[in-house]
Amino acid sequence: MFAFLASSGCTLRLIIGACIRRYFPDTLWSTISDVLLTNIVGSSIAGYVKGAALARSIEEHISSSSASVSDVISTSSPRSSENSDSSTFRRSYRFIPSSLILDYSYLLGLCGCCTTYGSMMSYALTLFINPSYYNVSQNTPSTFESFSDAVFSLVASIVLSAGSFRFFLFAGRVAPIQLRLKYLFLVGGLSPLLIGAILVAVNGPVTLLGKSQIFSVLLSPLGAFLRAYLSQNLNSPTRFVKYTGTLSSNILGTFISAAVQGYYFYNDESLGFNALSVGFAGSLSTVSTFVGEIEGEEEEGNSIGYTTITVVLTVVTSLLGFLAGGWRA
Repeated sequence: MFAFLASSGCTLRLIIGACIRRYFPDTLWSTISDVLLTNIVGSSIAGYVKGAALARSIEEHISSSSASVSDVISTSSPRSSENSDSSTFRRSYRFIPSSLILDYSYLLGLCGCCTTYGSMMSYALTLFINPSYYNVSQNTPSTFESFSDAVFSLVASIVLSAGSFRFFLFAGRVAPIQLRLKYLFLVGGLSPLLIGAILVAVNGPVTLLGKSQIFSVLLSPLGAFLRAYLSQNLNSPTRFVKYTGTLSSNILGTFISAAVQGYYFYNDESLGFNALSVGFAGSLSTVSTFVGEIEGEEEEGNSIGYTTITVVLTVVTSLLGFLAGGWRA
């Protein structure tokens, strides 16, 4: 299931790009439309899957504790009882419940190949539209807390997307090296601002979900910089595989992401692993970025060959990484 959906996600990415290039010329707007449409499709699927997973997880907890949703939201208890209830809710509040194997396959397989930051954007959008949506885990909904989560999540998504190496590659094609370096410095310079946001979040009213998303943003530039280094130093027209750096960054990032998710699949108490996967490995690797890099630069036969190699290696690496992470757990 995982391997099939991973291939389907890459195929969907190719179809979207082909349709845009068919009806629009190869210009700046066609490239931007390709990236935006790919992210919108992936975000919609990821948001639906994660929303369904969260709803089922809360439903299971409520049914097991013989409580109703209205009771959970309206209950106001002293701090001592709130702490014990909150710990119980945190155990049931899982990004990927172990019973939702099909949803997990859709999320990692299809959405992971279609877009890198879809799940992060869906969280930010959900919190922005309905700030109290994720407050069930706290058992004491507070407008100020959830509003802080919404603001931090929205900022996190914008910076994470701007720091994507996909846009860095695009800037490298149309801009001189000085502009590329300024762009890279600007993206990296935003991280210290988020460090200050974390210091506020430690003592301020930001829930655990918001802190995890901020941590993801701090890790994402590291993945982007590593991807840039590998691509610039290992990609060479004289090699048998010209895009060795891009391919190696995809394989490395895929293995990290799959191993982290495999461990997290068996150990839901490890809260930082999801941030590591979404932030660092998500910024480092995505099949769609590699496909977008080779489009228009190679003959059709070579392009298909590179894409096939990438999909096969990514699927195999993902399965091995997932099994390795689960075995270590």
